[in-house]
Amino acid sequence: MDAFNPNLLQQSALFYARLKELKKKWMVSIAAIVFKADQTQCMTTFACRRFWTFMSSNGYRKNEPSCDLERETPALLRRMVVAQSKLTPDLPKFFHLTRERYEERYRLT
Repeated sequence: MDAFNPNLLQQSALFYARLKELKKKWMVSIAAIVFKADQTQCMTTFACRRFWTFMSSNGYRKNEPSCDLERETPALLRRMVVAQSKLTPDLPKFFHLTRERYEERYRLT
């Protein structure tokens, strides 16, 4: 795979910069890219372990950098919830949400 140039894997700063480029191009998480690189043996075990340590120490395992990608909003989910809320009036209770939080989350007001 040309996307995972072995020369870049040896230099973590360049590797991370390349991962950010791939995230923008493929619109998937950096973690997913590294997971696939590990699965397809495009990364050594050591490089993979070093990467996960880097991600954890920088807090990226829980909150990955956005790389200027816009957050997607699930339009179909909202339409499904609106349709179901007409049939099931206690849907907020089902989702374990207050009525206010439910309406805010699904933009029902």
